[in-house]
Amino acid sequence: MLDLGTVQAYDCAAPAPTIGVPLVCCGQKGQFMRLLLIDADGEARSALAAHLRALAAVEVIGEAEDGMFAVALAQVMQPDVILMALAMPIVNGIAAARRLQADCPNIRVVGLVKQERAEDIEAMLDAGAIACVRTTAGLDTLVAALVRQHQKTR
Repeated sequence: MLDLGTVQAYDCAAPAPTIGVPLVCCGQKGQFMRLLLIDADGEARSALAAHLRALAAVEVIGEAEDGMFAVALAQVMQPDVILMALAMPIVNGIAAARRLQADCPNIRVVGLVKQERAEDIEAMLDAGAIACVRTTAGLDTLVAALVRQHQKTR
């Protein structure tokens, strides 16, 4: 279950944007961050998608529950950023990130990790993710990480 209370994250040095205030920091005014949300926990994925859809600068363009579907969806929809869990059935986040890095190198992957295990984070980053955020990160922190990764160029 996604806990939006505790604020802990990786690669989140900048202050978090205030939730509820339209974000204009994703590039030019009016430009949305097109996001795919990938997590096997359907309840947590739906709750997070609802929170993200409420933000002016985030357009959740799709959701998936496993890495195999995530890769196929990304190839068709070409999102700006994918928020992808590490632990998933069929194809995990590490394998999916590696495939996305090879097939769609302009798509930025932000890993969503449940535990603060250095080897999991390192594996996700080695596979092509450009940041990792804990599932216990607060929504402000998560949005800040997504916005920062959207602003980066590959």
